[in-house]
Amino acid sequence: MLEKVDWKEEIKTEPIVEFGGISVNVKTILLIAGQSMAGKTITCIHFLNEAIIKNIRTAYFDIDEKTIIDRQEPNLFKELSKSNQKKYDSCLSYYQSFDKELFFEEIEKLKPALVILDGIYHSFCVNTTIANERAKLIKDFLIQLREFMKIHKIGVILTTPIGKITKEGKTELVMLGGESIKYLSDVKVMIQFVEDETKDSKSAYKRIFFVDKNHQFAFNIDYGGKLIPINYP
Repeated sequence: MLEKVDWKEEIKTEPIVEFGGISVNVKTILLIAGQSMAGKTITCIHFLNEAIIKNIRTAYFDIDEKTIIDRQEPNLFKELSKSNQKKYDSCLSYYQSFDKELFFEEIEKLKPALVILDGIYHSFCVNTTIANERAKLIKDFLIQLREFMKIHKIGVILTTPIGKITKEGKTELVMLGGESIKYLSDVKVMIQFVEDETKDSKSAYKRIFFVDKNHQFAFNIDYGGKLIPINYP
């Protein structure tokens, strides 16, 4: 027997949290990619804080090489969590480990509206050192995740580093984790450093957020990790 699908329900979505003009919606994945120190984790912390202050239950998987708690002072996560201690206690579930077999069981119990996987690529590096095998593991996980998101109506933020490849003498930036990490995400944000020919030291704190190559936003990383929108150039 063929099953009739309510297409209006299938395409229906709504925003969960927004920061800097970028929204995370129900049943969608926001992918944030960038080089080391580009601001991927800082961006996640800002999204997390926006969710917490709105009493949105959030699960944060802090699975990159360096945790948000171990980062240098002034520490943005410590500052923001202390300023809203009760809300963080009530709404945040925080993890420093990841197991793809136990992940879905844990999320089903927690029932969060937002899940942040900060370091998805790094978490799968422990499984294999072979790039193709790692890409296949990530693809299989994301396919399962997308189905899970539809059923449980959650939104997800992923972060992954970017690498450089050379094709025909030209250097290109690519998101690590295989092509599937890009194509199975709904919104892709590439964070890039500002290149300043004058070598102005202030440019070291500026970032350009390229959203699906169609839009771009500029931010200044202020002292302590706060992202301040700026006009650039």
